[in-house]
Amino acid sequence: MSEYDDRISVGYEAEIAGGESRYTSRRRRRCAVKASSRCHLSLAVYQIIASVVLSVMYGIIPFFLPENLRVAFVESPYVLWGGQVLAMYVISFPIFLLMTRGIPNRRAEKSNMSLGEFVVIFMIAEGLAMVGNIISSVLTGLIEGSTGSAVENGTMDMIMSAPLWVVILVVVVIGPIIEELMLRKVFIDKLSVYGDRLAIIVSGVAFGLMHGNLYQLFYAVALGILFGYVYVKTRKIIYSCLLHMLVNFFGSVPSMLLLPSILRIEELDSLYPDGVGMPVNEVFASIDVLVSYVSYLLIQYGLAIAGIVLLLVLTIKRAYRIPNTCEFRLPKKTIPRVAFFNLGAILFFLLSLSNILLTIFPDALNYLLGIAPAMGA
Repeated sequence: MSEYDDRISVGYEAEIAGGESRYTSRRRRRCAVKASSRCHLSLAVYQIIASVVLSVMYGIIPFFLPENLRVAFVESPYVLWGGQVLAMYVISFPIFLLMTRGIPNRRAEKSNMSLGEFVVIFMIAEGLAMVGNIISSVLTGLIEGSTGSAVENGTMDMIMSAPLWVVILVVVVIGPIIEELMLRKVFIDKLSVYGDRLAIIVSGVAFGLMHGNLYQLFYAVALGILFGYVYVKTRKIIYSCLLHMLVNFFGSVPSMLLLPSILRIEELDSLYPDGVGMPVNEVFASIDVLVSYVSYLLIQYGLAIAGIVLLLVLTIKRAYRIPNTCEFRLPKKTIPRVAFFNLGAILFFLLSLSNILLTIFPDALNYLLGIAPAMGA
């Protein structure tokens, strides 16, 4: 019998007897810390293995290619995205599942979500994404103004340079499914044994940090908590997957479809500063693009603002209270250690924060990599 199974049986027998022994209480706390640490450690290993695989692909394999193929290999969007899928989903994801396999799950009843409630949750998700983006934009602006260097947004750069079908397949479909299985299905099933609120908050924070950049940090944490709420309420991963897919779709695909036309308008504006001499067909095409772009912004911001209003109203009415059922109730003083102050969580936080700092100070990595030759000289 494993320590986890022993914890369950001993704790249950003590409660049946009418009280909980000190031994059982200590064992519960220890197992809660161990479960959280193992989940976070598995996520850190997931990130490390993915980084190693990508480093091998882009740092080692090109040296074995003919010179005429080397540049094409490194710059190919298919290689770039194929490497991401291979590293994160084909190799690292199964290892994550194996590492978390031995942690017991919380068994709970499943329920359905109505279409109307799903639409409301989606609008709230758009609102949280907008607020998170505003916070990130303000912070990045302050950082760029004080440091004089741009904060990298590698994820958006990859998306905008990729073929549309690749973005739909990876960003809209595969990515959300894998991330929801990891951060909602695994994290929440394992940690909600000790409290639903604990599991929702931990999975939301981990979801935000896992993205590894400042641009996505705040809205990813907020969305992670919202998706966690949906999963805990229904215990059906399909709802959070669909929400995640919709948010990623509206945040990437319309912009990609409109970007070439917007760039063309900017080019025409530089060629014809006052609009004088611009071909008539280009004028009408530009008007169509601007109308489409403004319509897209109105829809997106309209959904977001409506979502924020709904969130405030429902919060005041306490319509969406985060549940807090559990199998084993932990003392309040133990919760911070279970959530964040354990070995696995600390390692994961340090790794994620280092990734975020490297996007804020990209020159630091080049400096560190350049130190070795300089010292050798």
